[in-house]
Amino acid sequence: TIKVYEGERTLTKHNNLLGKFELLDIPPMPKGKPRIEVIFNVDTNGIMSISAKELSTGVENTITIKNEKGRLSDSDIKSMIEDAEQYKENDNQDYHGTAVLSTIAANAPGELIGVAFDAEFLLAKTEDVTEEVQQEEDNYIAGLEWGEANGADVVSTSLGYLDWYTYEDMDGNTAVTTIGIDIAVGLGMVCVTAAGNSGNDNWYYIIAPADADSVIAVGAVRESGQIASFSSHGPTYDGRIKPEVCARGSYTWCINSNSTTEYSQMSGTSLATPLVGGAVALILQAKPEWSAMEVRQAVIMTASQSNDPDNSYGYGIMNALDATNYEQTVKIDNPELTPNLIHLIKAYPNPFNPSITIDIMGQIGSTIHVDIFSLNGQWIETLYSGTLISTLQKLVWSPNKQTSGIYFIRSMTDGNIKMQKVTFLK
Repeated sequence: TIKVYEGERTLTKHNNLLGKFELLDIPPMPKGKPRIEVIFNVDTNGIMSISAKELSTGVENTITIKNEKGRLSDSDIKSMIEDAEQYKENDNQDYHGTAVLSTIAANAPGELIGVAFDAEFLLAKTEDVTEEVQQEEDNYIAGLEWGEANGADVVSTSLGYLDWYTYEDMDGNTAVTTIGIDIAVGLGMVCVTAAGNSGNDNWYYIIAPADADSVIAVGAVRESGQIASFSSHGPTYDGRIKPEVCARGSYTWCINSNSTTEYSQMSGTSLATPLVGGAVALILQAKPEWSAMEVRQAVIMTASQSNDPDNSYGYGIMNALDATNYEQTVKIDNPELTPNLIHLIKAYPNPFNPSITIDIMGQIGSTIHVDIFSLNGQWIETLYSGTLISTLQKLVWSPNKQTSGIYFIRSMTDGNIKMQKVTFLK
């Protein structure tokens, strides 16, 4: 059934119903297959002709609505326009958020199932949909604080800010929301945010808080896995790769917020982000002992191009199953490498970029050799070979042309071997 309304409001219930007609004999088809073309024609006498045609079958019908009984008067139209302006925010404020939430939380078997439909949700509205103002960033921070106080484990935000910033501000330390994200991750929340939809315009780059160094910024790919043209690019101003990962953000299925029965397809990194956010929730369910940064590391290092990241796809398309099993791929199985007399070695920060500090403690005068190896056992370089001149020896490794990935630091002293796994993220 096709219904024809006139009016200025978002919801049909606030508009004037002019008539309705049906398209019959359309055979059953998979969801998304029927394509209906609707054409409106209005002549000089105000008589409206509306035709609808299902393109794959050719089934069509037409309705004619005359400028008579049931049409709005000039005063009605004026009043409706005024109402539309007055209620603009209320009509539109839930549209984007409902669509985004549904990709995580929908639970309509046979229609739409969200990534983490059985999770518990805290919803915070921080945006003023009528304008872009800096107050929204303060609202965002308040939302983070409220979520953390109420036990949130994952934060998924499909919004961002650039209007009052320059590209130089995308350095991971300047934007209000970027700083807030780093604090939130430090408090244990995994933060996932949209990279932005500026790939086709003059800005081009990611938007705040996607520049944060602890966030998982999400780009958008098409169904084929090709990057969506609108998806914002890296690097950050200080040279870090962005986005972290990608997910489908082109024609992604979601709930139509103006209906209780209909679904629609929307595009944007806003739709890719909750797919990753929901997957992160599943990872935490499987690995509740992981920290926020350990989850981020697993997501990045198991994405489709983690060995060859770039500033369009980042580390590639996320793989939730591989991320969940991440720790199983990096264990050391050779018992000969287990020392019987342990000397202490500590490497931090881990993951690291651009350099990592290595603390080695042992007896003064001991002979020590420290080497770097790749995950497949290839020797990279020797950091130190000599004697300990103090009980604590500090070394720094700054990879030059090495790719992002997992490396092993091997230290040997007096026949004892110690291995430390570290992750380099460009």
